[in-house]
Amino acid sequence: MRKKLLVILLLLVVLIVLVVTRCGGKKDQQNDPADGQGFAQQSGKAELPAELKLGVVTETESGAMQLEVEQNGEKTVYVFSDITINDWYVPAVNYVVTNGLMSGTDVGGGLSLFRPNYGMTRAQLAMILYRFAGGEPVAAPRHTYGDVSSGEWYYDCVNWADTNGYIKPESTDSFGVEAYCSCEEVLAVLHRLAGSPESNASLEDYPYAPKVSETNLSAVRWAWEKGLIAEDECVWYPTQAVSRAQIALLLMRYDQLIGASGEAA
Repeated sequence: MRKKLLVILLLLVVLIVLVVTRCGGKKDQQNDPADGQGFAQQSGKAELPAELKLGVVTETESGAMQLEVEQNGEKTVYVFSDITINDWYVPAVNYVVTNGLMSGTDVGGGLSLFRPNYGMTRAQLAMILYRFAGGEPVAAPRHTYGDVSSGEWYYDCVNWADTNGYIKPESTDSFGVEAYCSCEEVLAVLHRLAGSPESNASLEDYPYAPKVSETNLSAVRWAWEKGLIAEDECVWYPTQAVSRAQIALLLMRYDQLIGASGEAA
């Protein structure tokens, strides 16, 4: 009888140990970084990006991108005949047009051209950055350049970008308003807009890392680390002229990941 009681007690102890261990395992599993929900709650890495203001995109009968934008209760419809609904830059074009950062050229018949693969001049970049960051005319230009004339459409934008140090001049005498922007130059501009945060991120997975200039290395590292550039949609070759579609994508991602106010996240 006594032997049977000992066996029963032993079995009860084993059962209790199994139950406690199993419950503890469930608790650990809920906090396991491999578990998506538990990881998001603890680290905050699953936070959604800032909500973007976007218009409504539809496809025309010819397969072109149609964009309907509502501003102050009024609707405007754009039909970009040089963009098809499946192009990778459709969301980015939606973003920049809806937010008044970029626009197309009216070619008549209710059609517009966005010219996504065209390059962008430094004067155009200054104007877009001015709109994006909510720039205001400076009281007095910091420098006087031979190619920046009062009354030109880019005058206030270039002086603002120059005075704030966002876009560096080509020389002491020329801002370079007609020069086309390279990929790494635009990344450097956005890096300055974010406050020039330090970044020692590895560019091991960036296929064109050896082509990045020493001057813009920190900016490219920062852009790669933040996810502003990726090899998913297009080629981000450092010295290559950046396209309008790429600029649109950079601005959209910057707004999502950092904020259009220019404050680093």
